[in-house]
Amino acid sequence: MRVELDGMAVEPPASRRAWSLLAYLAIHPGPHRRGDVAARFWPDVLDASARQSLRSAVWALRRALGPGGRLLATARDEISLDRTGGLWVDALERERLLAAGEPDDALALGGGELLAGFDEQWALEARAAHRDRMTEALEALAVKAEHDGHHETAIRLTRREVALDRLDEAAHRRLMKRLAAAGDRSGALSEYELLRERLRRELGVVPAAPTRGLVVVDSRLGGNKKRRGATMAKVSKETASNVREFGPVTDRREEMDGYTVEFVSFAADSNLDGPLQALPGGMCQCPHWGYVIAGRMRFVFGDQEEVYEAGDAFYQPPGHRPYVDAGTELLRFSPADKLAETERAFEEWMSRQQPDTPWKPSAERRLGHASDAPLFRGLARRDPG
Repeated sequence: MRVELDGMAVEPPASRRAWSLLAYLAIHPGPHRRGDVAARFWPDVLDASARQSLRSAVWALRRALGPGGRLLATARDEISLDRTGGLWVDALERERLLAAGEPDDALALGGGELLAGFDEQWALEARAAHRDRMTEALEALAVKAEHDGHHETAIRLTRREVALDRLDEAAHRRLMKRLAAAGDRSGALSEYELLRERLRRELGVVPAAPTRGLVVVDSRLGGNKKRRGATMAKVSKETASNVREFGPVTDRREEMDGYTVEFVSFAADSNLDGPLQALPGGMCQCPHWGYVIAGRMRFVFGDQEEVYEAGDAFYQPPGHRPYVDAGTELLRFSPADKLAETERAFEEWMSRQQPDTPWKPSAERRLGHASDAPLFRGLARRDPG
């Protein structure tokens, strides 16, 4: 908190509680009962001691403020800041401008964190409320800019929303959508990865389903924009040109624009614990987007896990282990190069386990293109892992 008197910065008093008291009175206009203020700031002592501490804090503030100490209005039972003597509080002015429908002017005052460094409950609540109002103002302007065709302005405003709270998934989703709408699909996916890593590092969780679902299908992130000279490709379970059956798994796949599209069905419970030993951390390092058509599957991320059932869209970032129930059918999209790299590692691992036994599907039907090693090769012969 910065306090100025006649253009000069005021040094805080030695008592941090006194400085906090000034901040509280500044953003809460009107008189406050002394007993209530004393109880709020010194809740763990007797009322008489709390009131004495309040008097000491007021004295410390008046000494620090010098001539500005006259703004502290005290009475026998009340305390407040005198608003008639030229007192100006940026947070309150920002609120006034927002209420008056002038978000541009409100944002021009700056949108930094309110009361940074104050960790009392009242400050946390005020900070959260301020952040929400600033986010609403920025989003209103971003929507208007987007409507007017000013996409770069909308993206810039949305980045300010994200900066207000780096863990706000809703703001990140809006930014991802706007980046994609502007044609920057890679930027949208990069934002997702930054958020995912931040949530993992700071909270030990994965992004919520709506955030993961946003990147499931390329069209949701602008991947459906027709490129100059390109044809619109499509594939279905019936038209997939590479069909394999091996053990309990049937994999029908096609490559499209750098992605492998798979229709996969599981006749038995399946996992990859054995082959995954060939990969860093025993985790699949290939990202997957997809949709569960039927059944149920579970993915483990470190000490977290997520369950997907029929009707769920999913995104699995690098660093996961899959467990799939019998009867599950899914549609999945994976970067072709990363998937091929993963499958080669699986094939090499399984070859080392049984060097004299070729790991081949129980049946294989190629309907056109040369095939890659199937992702679930080895499920026909379960390795105890």
